[in-house]
Amino acid sequence: MAELLMALLVSSIILGAVASLASALDCANTQTVQMNRRQAALRFTTVRICELIKQSKRIFSLPTAGVALWTGDANDDGLINASELAYVEPDGSGQSLQLLEFPGQVQSVSISDIEAGAARDALVAGGNERVTILLADCTNLQFTVNASKFVNITFDLTENNITSYYQICATMISSADNLIGPGGALVSGDDD
Repeated sequence: MAELLMALLVSSIILGAVASLASALDCANTQTVQMNRRQAALRFTTVRICELIKQSKRIFSLPTAGVALWTGDANDDGLINASELAYVEPDGSGQSLQLLEFPGQVQSVSISDIEAGAARDALVAGGNERVTILLADCTNLQFTVNASKFVNITFDLTENNITSYYQICATMISSADNLIGPGGALVSGDDD
């Protein structure tokens, strides 16, 4: 009888250890999945923003946080249209990085309105905007534009109670500054 009790005691200790190990492995697996999702989102965001900036024709620094990008004269009308603008900016709470676009909107906007932030406000008020959250739950979002060609976006992400600093840097490969006259309007050609 004593041997049976001893065997049951040893078995219960072993089963307790196996259960603890299984619980620890499950917790580690959950943390790994969350970290992989966050890293995949970060990689996607970096590639999306870098490609968007690289292919843009003009970068506008905004009075609020964020940048406006003129993606090019898609309809060849010599104007900056709403559908040709993209805004990379924090969301309303400042806790997410978002892409704001205006597909299908054909009204033109002036460079001075873009730089003052009035174009964005008017386009959002008009509706039909498309908002894409690129990266959620980031803090300390800061945007820097150097020489109207280089954009630096810095932010913090918290993973597993550890805050890490991240940076996305991108450079525009060609500029349309030669198509912008002294008054800030587009000229009809590069020989004007």
